[in-house]
Amino acid sequence: MCTLVRVVGQTRGILFVYDADLSLASGLAEIAHRTFRPETYVCNLCKVTYGLVGMKRAWSDYIKRLRGRGIAVDFSLRSSFRRRNPARAGDRFPALYLRAEGEPGGLRLLVGADQWNAATTIDELRALVDDALARVETA
Repeated sequence: MCTLVRVVGQTRGILFVYDADLSLASGLAEIAHRTFRPETYVCNLCKVTYGLVGMKRAWSDYIKRLRGRGIAVDFSLRSSFRRRNPARAGDRFPALYLRAEGEPGGLRLLVGADQWNAATTIDELRALVDDALARVETA
């Protein structure tokens, strides 16, 4: 059992929310941005962790290591997150949440959009997540 789960008690894991929606138009726009004007791509978490054909191996390996530590890791798109969590519909994305009982909506924001958007490499993203998890484990 990971330290995060033991210390927080009711924690079920973490949730990454991408600043992207699930629709044909959104998907086509994403491909166009990635291919022709990557600097205009809206979701920095997507931009850094995904290539043209899927999740980058370094990020995928990192997620597997988190899961290997006993941390449940889930992903959501902005549109589906807002439908399921109307109390957090005003949040900015991308974002990382801690799933925990006793928090508003069962979620606590760990890493906000400004932090994600400042990161430009997978190593920087991993550091954000690791730092956030360390803060939770020592709380």
